[in-house]
Amino acid sequence: MDQFGANFTNLILKPQKGWLNLRLSWEFLVKKPDLFLGLGQALPLFHPVKSIVLVYDLAFEHYPNCYKDTHLRLSRQTKYAVKQSDKIVAISNSTKDDLVKCYNIDEGKIEVIYPGADPIFSTPGESLRATPGVSCPYFLFIGSLKPIKNVPRIIEAFSLFLKKTKKRYELVLAGSDFWPDEEIMAVIKRLKMYKQISILGFVEREDLPPLYRGAKALVVPSLYEGFGLPILEAMAAGIPVVGSASGGIPDFLKDGRTGLLCDPRDPEDIADNIQRLLTDENLRHRVVQAGRELVKSDYDWDKIAPRYAELYPSI
Repeated sequence: MDQFGANFTNLILKPQKGWLNLRLSWEFLVKKPDLFLGLGQALPLFHPVKSIVLVYDLAFEHYPNCYKDTHLRLSRQTKYAVKQSDKIVAISNSTKDDLVKCYNIDEGKIEVIYPGADPIFSTPGESLRATPGVSCPYFLFIGSLKPIKNVPRIIEAFSLFLKKTKKRYELVLAGSDFWPDEEIMAVIKRLKMYKQISILGFVEREDLPPLYRGAKALVVPSLYEGFGLPILEAMAAGIPVVGSASGGIPDFLKDGRTGLLCDPRDPEDIADNIQRLLTDENLRHRVVQAGRELVKSDYDWDKIAPRYAELYPSI
């Protein structure tokens, strides 16, 4: 917190259980702020203040089966927050469209502000040399291992790719298993892919840039994404991307200009796009360069942050 100066204060509100509706509501009652920025896609029940709510995606409305017991809570929480807030920030045009279609929100209430790429990903540095469980060359997936991420289809596609290329490559899965997709291990077992796949679990932020830079490509065929921050990080790090043609990903993969789009339900299509990036050097060079330029021009936090500041006096 030292870097922010004396006008910033960090308060840790407890207890954890009931934090949003009870503890935060009480905080608003005893010390009413001028503005609340809801970064968690939620508002407390008692909020007698001006508020801006960030909405990342409504994937739970499109694929409720991927969220099981949490679908109704996420839907109820998000719907309440966007109806009650004074302004909404959607992180992509896709998320904005979903808010209008699913919840009948007035477009004038929604501001689309994309996230930025952390400079650590575009800063030159070494590629991955040695990490336990990872050997080169490898393809990479980064994200939580929950059902909406569609990891089993990545594994099936990678199996098809290996049969076509007949060369040794590895698939590295890095990310939290908070909502684990039970099908992942079943597919690995069915395809006998134990030696070709490494599951790293959660990776610390400072270890991510070399992990990106060492990969042949990032593969993210999610069933649905509001945005897809790992794709942005990969583009900043200078590796090509195969991403899903659904949700917010096409917003910045630009239909083949800065990355390749695939049908997330078709392992053959995913495999073909992986093969294209590996064998077509001109294509690979073109999408990497275009991706880097896009991150510099449109996803720089120094350009994005002032847009939030401009919102505050408007409400």
